Amino acid sequence: MYKLNNIELINYGIHAGRASNSNIALSGFLDMPSRLGKTHHDWSDELGTEPYVLAEEIRHGGRDITFYGLMEGADQADAINRVQELYLDMHKFTDLVPLQTPWGTFNVYVKDTVEGKYIGQGWATLQIVFREPIVTMDATIPTGTSIGLYNIDNVGYSDLGAIVTNVKDNFNRPATKSAHFTAYATEGYQVTKMGPIKIVQTLYFVAPDYEALKGNVQKFQQLLAGPGLRVINVDNMERECFNAEGFTVEDIRIMDGQCVCKLTVPLIMVGAGVPVEPAYLLDNYGEAILANIDFIKVDKYALDFITDNDGNRLITNKFEDITL
Repeated sequence: MYKLNNIELINYGIHAGRASNSNIALSGFLDMPSRLGKTHHDWSDELGTEPYVLAEEIRHGGRDITFYGLMEGADQADAINRVQELYLDMHKFTDLVPLQTPWGTFNVYVKDTVEGKYIGQGWATLQIVFREPIVTMDATIPTGTSIGLYNIDNVGYSDLGAIVTNVKDNFNRPATKSAHFTAYATEGYQVTKMGPIKIVQTLYFVAPDYEALKGNVQKFQQLLAGPGLRVINVDNMERECFNAEGFTVEDIRIMDGQCVCKLTVPLIMVGAGVPVEPAYLLDNYGEAILANIDFIKVDKYALDFITDNDGNRLITNKFEDITL
């Protein structure tokens, strides 16, 4: 059931449609908003960027929520009358109004052109973009002890029902910073430092029902929104980074027994973007064995040694240091 300002959309002859590559009529409602204000500063004579990640510096804006509908009329003239009735009611809005959906209630205003297209026999498609200016972020910040591949602040992606399907731009050298110079009769130039490194991850979240899916996405959002820097490992390298642009959630499919969505999140690395030296050891299979000096995992492959992150032998199976 979809309602706008407490009026059921079916009263206008509007049926729920489907968003692109989705089986529900709504998109954008799980997106994480971008931050407001200045989020970092690029010093022209230094590599990378300086993040602004104190608690008082982190504020988030709103998000767009799009409804996809099908308008049913007796004929073309009736369809036009029905959409005009909807538009006239929208014109009466003087403040935020509730958009009630099976996926939550959102306080919104109509942001943009309502796109309507007549498709024949009294039917028309409608695409309505709403803006939710105030997004509540109150989920519990998750904690974890995961180390090694595919974690963020020691919270394993698998603990959130998430699978990493793509990591983009982690091998790139970013563009150089803007040059400032004057020149006459020649091209002119200024050699500048490398800009900040941005890594884009694509994750798929999978859960048995919608509430679990929403809860995991919101936990991930809350983790990213917290003060300070995040430490991620998505390619066997730990990287300090922060989020400034939020994330987008697409391809939502709600089915009995399984719910899926695709989440795309950009993260900016701090400073010169040099990976962090991890405080743990790995075996030959890239799995963490030791954290500092505490034995945390039995090697299931029964190797007679363990290695550091560079593949160098460190300790025999009797835990005797063989590198000294």
